[in-house]
Amino acid sequence: MVVIEEIDSARPIYGPPDPLAFPSGPSGAKKAAAQPMEQEPEKEQEGAAPPSLMMGQAYFMLPVLFLTGQIDFTQPGNVDMARLVFLLGNFAIAMVTQRTLMCVKKVANPKRIAEPGPVWAPYASEDGSISVEQHDAMVVQGLQRKQFLSFLLIGALHYYWKLIPPMLVSCFIGVKGLYDCPAVHIYLFGTDEAAYTRPWGSTFVESKEGDTAAAPAAPALPANMSVKEARARSLGGKKAR
Repeated sequence: MVVIEEIDSARPIYGPPDPLAFPSGPSGAKKAAAQPMEQEPEKEQEGAAPPSLMMGQAYFMLPVLFLTGQIDFTQPGNVDMARLVFLLGNFAIAMVTQRTLMCVKKVANPKRIAEPGPVWAPYASEDGSISVEQHDAMVVQGLQRKQFLSFLLIGALHYYWKLIPPMLVSCFIGVKGLYDCPAVHIYLFGTDEAAYTRPWGSTFVESKEGDTAAAPAAPALPANMSVKEARARSLGGKKAR
């Protein structure tokens, strides 16, 4: 009578077994239980905001939402004032970002970033580096693009459904976006660029297809091999009679 051993879910199906990783027998089981399992260190996701920053953004919105709830938007004067704040706020944000972009082009920093990371890989040169000027300009342009899309979306919500609080909230979010942008601090406020290590992550950059490498595919089962044969092969031909 031939009995095939039960396959461990963590054990590879193809190829001979590893006696060190999967010891057989009672003694091997005791050694495996005695050895502590090594855990791979968790890798931080590139471009992801830390939990403390996300909580800070949530607390920042609470007073804004509270203040917008205290305004009586049934009064025509308050509605006109909200529209004026929305237009002037977006205009001011657009002027600041455009001024920052002009400063980036004027300075034309010749330095290069040797390892920009996978987010910037589609824009890098043949040697894998990217210029500081191109990096900073794309960051500012990404901020402009997000603000413009926000302006169109909030404007459409107000035009079709007469929503007013989102207009005021979007202005505060736009100002906070300027404050969080390192290029604004460097080129407008004169902050030392050493305080902001480049690259600045994927927050301001639109990713392209194929930025991340595809995961390695599992080995294909040969067409002329059945499942039982694959299991027997994984066990290294060991059979108990």
